[in-house]
Amino acid sequence: GNALVYATYLGGSLNDLALGVAVDSAGDAVVVGSTESTDFPTTAGALFSKFRGSANIGPIVAGDAYVTILNPMGTGLVYSTFLGGRGHDGARGVALDAQNNIYVCGLTSSGDFPTTPGALQTTFQGTEGNDLARSAMHGFVTKLSSQGALVYSTFLGGEFRDAASAIAVDGSGAAYIAGSTLSTTFPVSANAPQRTYKGRGAL
Repeated sequence: GNALVYATYLGGSLNDLALGVAVDSAGDAVVVGSTESTDFPTTAGALFSKFRGSANIGPIVAGDAYVTILNPMGTGLVYSTFLGGRGHDGARGVALDAQNNIYVCGLTSSGDFPTTPGALQTTFQGTEGNDLARSAMHGFVTKLSSQGALVYSTFLGGEFRDAASAIAVDGSGAAYIAGSTLSTTFPVSANAPQRTYKGRGAL
């Protein structure tokens, strides 16, 4: 018959959201999302062991994204790290390749979100800040090794609001991202079926 294998809380003392999950070849659950909790659990060797957002700025709490790996029985953390900068960051999607490398996508308003040299977009192009109603959120795509080391990380967006909401990876390690944009300067390829922005733009 059906049986509950495990159920657990994951978070700290403020708001925490789990927005994506994938399972690696060992049966570990890789969970991504966003947290406003400075005491969100991290592990030794985490990429960022300390909260990098700006907690409790007036009514606004600018949170961080996180990447957490739970063991197959849900009894402990294999790995857990914050991922973000001084603005608001949230992970929305996660995918794994055959080597259990971790591909994460989401959105950020942090000009200091971690990027890597030579990545597609290393510079934040919009309006950074903690006021989520006015900040220009950009998409991001980050690849971590199976051990949690930073392989590559890039912004993905244009001059206004962008979000990377879902991600998949193929056998060659190429990442496929879907999301939304209000940016007329969002990067498009030369052979794209639609190269011109047709929305209403920033309202």
